[in-house]
Amino acid sequence: MKVVICGGGIIGASIAYHLALKGVKSTIIERCALACAASGKAGGFLARDWCDHFEVGPLARKSFDMHMTFAKDERFQHCGYRVMDAIGVTVKEGNETKCKNLPIWLNGSVIETSTLGDKTTTAQVYPDKLTHAFFNIAKDLVNTELKIANVQGIETTGSKVTGVKTSTGVVTADVIIIAMGPWSGEAMKWFNLPPVTGHRAHNVILKPSHTISAHACFVEFTGKTGSRHSPEVYPRPDGTVYLCGMSDEEELPSNPEEVSYNPESCTILKQMIANMSSSLRDATVVTERGCYLPIPPASLPVIGSLPGTGGLYLATGHSCWGILNAPATGEAIAQLIVNGECSVCDISPFSPARLTK
Repeated sequence: MKVVICGGGIIGASIAYHLALKGVKSTIIERCALACAASGKAGGFLARDWCDHFEVGPLARKSFDMHMTFAKDERFQHCGYRVMDAIGVTVKEGNETKCKNLPIWLNGSVIETSTLGDKTTTAQVYPDKLTHAFFNIAKDLVNTELKIANVQGIETTGSKVTGVKTSTGVVTADVIIIAMGPWSGEAMKWFNLPPVTGHRAHNVILKPSHTISAHACFVEFTGKTGSRHSPEVYPRPDGTVYLCGMSDEEELPSNPEEVSYNPESCTILKQMIANMSSSLRDATVVTERGCYLPIPPASLPVIGSLPGTGGLYLATGHSCWGILNAPATGEAIAQLIVNGECSVCDISPFSPARLTK
């Protein structure tokens, strides 16, 4: 069985890993490099129960538990997994801090806080390192391959896939998985499906001189002019702090290497965070960048086989929860391919069939 995975982000790498556990070799086709887009730039925040009121809840819970299991495996121990607390933080620019019992580094204009998660329900991981770990383990197990090329189309014979058209030629395949994040939208058009789209967000990585405790902060910021934003702050095990927010509608470029960012958006991010912490205000800027979230049609990820096209599967559209939901998504697709059914959790709400009606 020749399996080709289109997309070298964390979803594609997780599929390759779970296939390898079942003895199935796959080839990942990626235009630039593993984790070259959002999987290499995301914050890596994990929440066990934040999706419980939505169809994706069981997938999230299963994936959260799988992340914990990976952390106990020495092959994944470099991926930065750690449990953490999560708090809601209300910041009003120019106000004095009125809250007590705050983490010592939250010494700015914080007027209210709330508990959103604790070390049993919230955690984090380095997405880039986890993506590479999935691939490297799969390579060690079954010689999984990575091919750098641009996916340009799907070849079929009758109603069955036979290959992937790429910029370097056709790669023959019995099974093809579309897992290209926001770039999956182009492939979905080939099958007359409503496409996944891309939504740009910005992130900044800071290196403060003081230790920042493991508190993920979800901020409601009000500026002196009345402007409102909702940045997020994730301290990391290596001493850096990841900031994200400031989304916009910039069009998705055709090539992940051409993803740009708006420097002004990053400046605003830094200014907002400076209002809540002197440690972050004085921190060194490591990097500023943008990345695109894959926004699915009908607000749900697309996971499963496409009716009427034998051997074609989709695993895309996870929005801001792609890092969280990669483990169970990879296992689900691997089960569908090898066993013909999925037992990891109920993925019927995410079936591509719903998009064909």
